[in-house]
Amino acid sequence: MPACLPAYLSTYLLAFLLNRLFAGLSSCLLVCFASLSDFLPAFPLVHMHADRYFEELFHILSALFVLLSYSILAYGQIKASRNLHSKLLLRIMRAPMSFFDTTPLGRIVNRFSKDVEVVDSVLPVIFEDTVYCIHSVAFTLVVVS
Repeated sequence: MPACLPAYLSTYLLAFLLNRLFAGLSSCLLVCFASLSDFLPAFPLVHMHADRYFEELFHILSALFVLLSYSILAYGQIKASRNLHSKLLLRIMRAPMSFFDTTPLGRIVNRFSKDVEVVDSVLPVIFEDTVYCIHSVAFTLVVVS
């Protein structure tokens, strides 16, 4: 396992959790400002527009963290794909000539393309779904308990 993997993983998880936090806070903010109108009758103009500003702020922060988490995920995906391709190429180039005599070239190319396609398209979706599922289960347990 590369030494930089925990740093990418922790940064992605932090950005994902902050995104979900700000998305949830924007929903809670509407409830808070609705109940706040009872306490601030002397400042109706401040209250009237403050909820919109804070809601837009939370939406912007949520969008920035979505952008950050997907950028980290894409960078990790590219790095994993390059790593896999270079290791596959290194192994193929060091294979004995008898391997190339017995194995058709189409099978070698097919193996390369299938492995790289899995790393490029399947693994990021599975990783993102796993993180989202763990997040949902954890926060459901927090709310229930």
